[in-house]
Amino acid sequence: MSRRDNRPIKVYVTEEERQLIEAQASRAGLSASTFLRNVGCGYPVESVVDHRAVVDLLKVSADLGRLGGLLKLWLTNDEKVQGLTQSIQALLKELHDTQTELKEKVARLPS
Repeated sequence: MSRRDNRPIKVYVTEEERQLIEAQASRAGLSASTFLRNVGCGYPVESVVDHRAVVDLLKVSADLGRLGGLLKLWLTNDEKVQGLTQSIQALLKELHDTQTELKEKVARLPS
């Protein structure tokens, strides 16, 4: 038996309430109907935004790790470091930019 074979419940809401419900449902990756059913029945509503944010942070973290490893390799070999001052400066700038990106993504995480 599908859910469509069951009886719907009508809920009257203002336009602002409708927008709020739809926004919260969207953040959870659910339709408004499924979101309301889950909330009404006491089922947990997990946000997909959190999962996306974690994936973004993991990617940025991996980038920082790769860049740090490359920098360490360059700095431990004196012969390779000579003449690479500009490259090292560019790498340091990229590390700084990536750290800034990571901080921005963390700041956007839901509280």
